[in-house]
This record gives sequence, structure tokens and C-alpha cells, in this order.
Amino acid sequence: MGQAPTPEQRLARIADADRQNRDADIHLRELVKEARESGISWEAIGSALGVTRQAAQQRFGNSTGKKSEAIEKWAKATGRTIVGEG
Repeated sequence: MGQAPTPEQRLARIADADRQNRDADIHLRELVKEARESGISWEAIGSALGVTRQAAQQRFGNSTGKKSEAIEKWAKATGRTIVGEG
């Protein structure tokens, strides 16, 4: 039997999972932006996500044309640059 992770290892895993989650959210927002720009409806996007068109539009509608505040804060905190601003 192996040793249990140390508290530091557990915290590092949490931080890594959080980074992955934020990266995935940015990627998803870019995909939704591209889909909308190509004419795909909110209804179709919602269906792909398993939510209503209203839920998809509420989640992504305010940030598909430009960076959202949350993404800007994340980029500043992590020293990353957001490219492809609309």
C-alpha cells in the first residue's frame, strides 16, 4: 500500500484542477463564440450542452463578443494573455 498524499500534494492537486477548469472554461467560451459567429443558434448550442437555449445564452451571451470580467481577472492573476478578442 502506498502512502497517502501529503497536505501539500493535496493542495497542489486542487490548484491544478482549478487551472484545468479555468482553461476548459476559456476553451468552451471560444468554441461557443465561434459557433455563434458561424450562425449556429443558441438552441443548438444549448442542446449540445444539455441545457435550454436561455441557459446557454445567459451563460455565454455576455462574453462571446469580448473578454468577460472573470476571464480578464483570471488572465491578470495568472499572467496569461487572452488572444483573439472580438
